Amino acid sequence: MCTFPKSFQIVFDEVAFHYEDPATFALKNVSLSLKTGSISSLVGVNGAGKSTLIKLLLGLLDPLAGEIYLQHSSCKKVSLDSSLRSRLFYPIFQNPENQIVATTVFDDVAFVPENRAMEVDSMKSLVSSSIVRAGLGGFENSNPQMLSGGQKQRLAIAGALAAQANFLILDEPSAMLDPLARIDMFQFLKGLTKNDMGILLVSHIVDEVRQAETIYCLDSGEVDCFNGFDDFSRSDKFWNMGWNVGVRHGLERKSNEF
Repeated sequence: MCTFPKSFQIVFDEVAFHYEDPATFALKNVSLSLKTGSISSLVGVNGAGKSTLIKLLLGLLDPLAGEIYLQHSSCKKVSLDSSLRSRLFYPIFQNPENQIVATTVFDDVAFVPENRAMEVDSMKSLVSSSIVRAGLGGFENSNPQMLSGGQKQRLAIAGALAAQANFLILDEPSAMLDPLARIDMFQFLKGLTKNDMGILLVSHIVDEVRQAETIYCLDSGEVDCFNGFDDFSRSDKFWNMGWNVGVRHGLERKSNEF
């Protein structure tokens, strides 16, 4: 099994991709970096190229131009093929129920290690520790469908920990949570970064975008980088996307005002 250094970054270097029409690029010479131990956010209107970028991260697509590689201070860059990317990144769906595959918490978290044919005792130890790290200790034999919304998200993240992923890709993770559960989720995610987990939030929700140290804004397949929410909110991209800063310092889609 391939092992990676504890701390590193994934680099997109002039990555381009198109589907059937070679004249219409979904991504145009995109350059960005995602670091372990930090939270980044990916924003953009529908059709901007977010889904294509995520598929590239997950190893579901390969770039037609440019390179995706791992960079670490103590070694040369390591080019990442699709199989390596699929191990580095783990997606967490907006509705975590869609990721439940078993009838107990333990078996659900064990799904990836079992399918990788991990040695049984090592697998059981890894799954048990992942459940505890995700804050679900004591729920090992519980039916996942009976968990709360926040607990189901933690279950999905426990699966990522058991898969030994280095990055989580979360699609608006707080969208289905109440305010207190949202606060708890953000605190939990920040705790994961202290153990060198990288977080990528794909979101239009202010409370999520504000958590990011770096914000990447995709527009017609091209990317701009911003150093946090304040930098982003002062940019033309922010206003051109139809967002406004509300009286409660929240980010709201203008369409939500009607």
